[in-house]
Amino acid sequence: MNFTKRFDKTTPLSFTRWLNKQNIDFLSDEPERKIKKGNAGNNKIRMHHLNVLDNGYYVDLAKNIIDVIPRHHAYINQLKKDGYHIIGYCRKSKTPSSNRAALLQRMVNILRERSLVEKVFVSPCSNVKQAFSKRDLHVV
Repeated sequence: MNFTKRFDKTTPLSFTRWLNKQNIDFLSDEPERKIKKGNAGNNKIRMHHLNVLDNGYYVDLAKNIIDVIPRHHAYINQLKKDGYHIIGYCRKSKTPSSNRAALLQRMVNILRERSLVEKVFVSPCSNVKQAFSKRDLHVV
């Protein structure tokens, strides 16, 4: 199986910028900070954990990534054939946001596209830890 050659001639910085633009975050953990003591004084260094995939697993991993959404769609469609109704839910926190409606609409679109939902319920302004029974008591 051939993999992309798109990044063969790019620098690590440009690859990182591309990942950020795609909202892909492989380094979501905080860097480890250590102080290295030496003759010239103390040096502060930051380290990140790096996970490496063995070469023998590349093809299987790539196939699984490519097949995950079609398998998910087949499963959802089978549930629909069995008489289940697929319902989605999305919420936005109470923090101020100038584009709240656009962000909620994006979440709704993703639910419809990826999970093939028939209806989506939206909480436009709720906290994460707030119980469902306490949310959306007022119609907006």
